[in-house]
Amino acid sequence: MPHPYFDLDDWRKRLLTNAKGKIDETDAQDLPGLFTDSPSALVGIEYYRHLAQAKGLDLGPSLPVDRCAFGKGEPPERHLTKVHGLPYRPRSLKWPTDEFGKPLIFLAQYSFIDSFDHMPPLPGDVLLIFIKDMDVHIGIDFEFEWHKLGIDDLVMSAPQPAMKFPTCYGVRHRSCDFFDEPIAANVFKTLVKRTSLMNERPWFERLVMMALSSYRGMKIGGIPFWERPGEISKDVYSAGRFICAFNGVSVLNNFDYPYVNVRNCLNLDESMNSENNLLFCDGLILNFYLDGDGLINWFGQLS
Repeated sequence: MPHPYFDLDDWRKRLLTNAKGKIDETDAQDLPGLFTDSPSALVGIEYYRHLAQAKGLDLGPSLPVDRCAFGKGEPPERHLTKVHGLPYRPRSLKWPTDEFGKPLIFLAQYSFIDSFDHMPPLPGDVLLIFIKDMDVHIGIDFEFEWHKLGIDDLVMSAPQPAMKFPTCYGVRHRSCDFFDEPIAANVFKTLVKRTSLMNERPWFERLVMMALSSYRGMKIGGIPFWERPGEISKDVYSAGRFICAFNGVSVLNNFDYPYVNVRNCLNLDESMNSENNLLFCDGLILNFYLDGDGLINWFGQLS
């Protein structure tokens, strides 16, 4: 079964239809929730991309990407892309542990079944990511597992972390990342509805232009998102092929549809509680690479 599909036209109608039944793009222009995983973020980003194309403006070269908007809870099928919850993993396989014998925590999984057209050859169909319980360990360490589709006897429980994690799943939006950021950013600067914050803080304006140029958040393919490209480790360039990224879980507050399957808006406190928010290590952006030996390398940068 493929991922649920993010129908951009349908979401534009849901989020932008005014009281007179007409599409009002004012909300999209304001980019609500730009740095979240809610449907509004994707609608706003694609609004400015389509506007650039309609004006015949060149955003530069691009690569395909599958970006996830989040649905709350478990996905319709176990093998689909998700955060926390129950992994796509055989019951008979021993659960991974750390050096002290403590169970690792299932953080997330990526299903590549809809992304093979823009991926290198992969060791499996689904990538599982486990992390050491941060209540016990200082620092971050991951373990990875690949699994093929066709597992019948799946695990029915998973160890829970000391800190509560949200459980959500990916609704796939096929788009692209523009990888010559100066070209794309210069175009978006001529189109974006400016705010006082952008005028007062040039670094924030740059983040907005970067977010419009290449998707951040939970995605497969495209290009890695680095808030500070000048601080990238040189080891990245020999890490292999970039395949996916993770930026925790963040949903929009005070607007309808914080999740694709939750219409009622959340207040600020609700959006920030542990059921709806995973600010991973104070905002760590994780980029994962596959090397020539089939091993996963990862690099992180604090946002």
